[in-house]
Amino acid sequence: MRGVEGNVNKLYLLKFTKWFLLYMPIIVLFYQDNGLSLSEVMIVQSIYSITMAITEMPSGYLADFIGRKHTIIIGMIFNFVGILILGISSTMAMFIFAVLFLAFGNSCLSGTDSALLYDSLKYTKKSDTYTKIEGRTYSMHTFAEAIAAIFGGLIADYYGYRITIQLQLIFAFLGILIAFTLVEPKLQLVKEKHEHSVRAILIFLFKENKKLNALLVLSALLATASLTMAWFAQPYLKGLDFSDSHIGFMWSFLNLIVALGSFWAYKIPHNNRIVKGVLLILIAFSLGFLFLSLSPGYWGLIFVVGIYLIRGISVPLLKFFINEETPSSSRATILSIRGFYIRALFALIAPLLGWITDVFDIYQAFAAFGIALLVLGLPILFGFYYFEKMKKVNG
Repeated sequence: MRGVEGNVNKLYLLKFTKWFLLYMPIIVLFYQDNGLSLSEVMIVQSIYSITMAITEMPSGYLADFIGRKHTIIIGMIFNFVGILILGISSTMAMFIFAVLFLAFGNSCLSGTDSALLYDSLKYTKKSDTYTKIEGRTYSMHTFAEAIAAIFGGLIADYYGYRITIQLQLIFAFLGILIAFTLVEPKLQLVKEKHEHSVRAILIFLFKENKKLNALLVLSALLATASLTMAWFAQPYLKGLDFSDSHIGFMWSFLNLIVALGSFWAYKIPHNNRIVKGVLLILIAFSLGFLFLSLSPGYWGLIFVVGIYLIRGISVPLLKFFINEETPSSSRATILSIRGFYIRALFALIAPLLGWITDVFDIYQAFAAFGIALLVLGLPILFGFYYFEKMKKVNG
């Protein structure tokens, strides 16, 4: 049991090394410095997102089949190779080749680390602390990204973009070493892994547990709100005449806000209050975008910070709700299905919001998205409530 207990601290370190992304503040500039237009940069990012969506479920099933630890190791190795290729690339074709490795590596980690964390806590009879630990793990992610944004910008200024990316290999290699030290808890996974298939899990979601499927879609919609703000933050700040260095510091500050929210999320009462909790998160996100659309100028930054705070609070809470409804033997696959939903929703919504920004302005895009969150989210939440009632009636 002692080895399994050590997984918590190891996952903290793994999250830190994985998300200490020196190149994140300069990756678009690096692409453009190698001759790519902004539209070509977005094509590369779209290929990354589509690859993530396609590989989410297979990688989740892989984690349920061969184990969480081995899948995390595979993911960290692919991540290392992707960064290695990225650091020596100078053409669009090579950049696409690099992001294919990065996308598969990240899909192996998506949901798998949370599944290992929950199973480790369950094995040591501490599953009631999951929201607290998941929140701190997620805050480690955002804290690492915040620190790296500052250092990455400084390194790029003094030594160039390519050196910044190549230095990332140090942290990617450390992540591989940490992954090898993880311990797989012996739960239902060993007994049942050969009895579960992706098809069986999909039948479970769409026929046997529609309540859980509705919760996954809701969680994905709210995660899409986080992604939308993240991708639109830079053009929004540019519109406020922020310099590149100021955007870097603001990016760091916003990630610290996310870390703060996720660190304290466990203090929010949430047991057996899924409908109320999700409704409050949905309304908070929606109002955040709507108020932002009505606040041109620096006043809007208040709502940007608010949206990032909600993002930090929502991630551990929503994962707790999902894990409570999910059997251990298929937990990684189901969390990966959530990841698939997120990528698919973002792929559908982001281009439309980009078009609204081009034709009208970014404030109209924020308003449209704020309304869309309620229009899409409330019926799904009602469906979840209905399925929950039906499940109780049917025993």
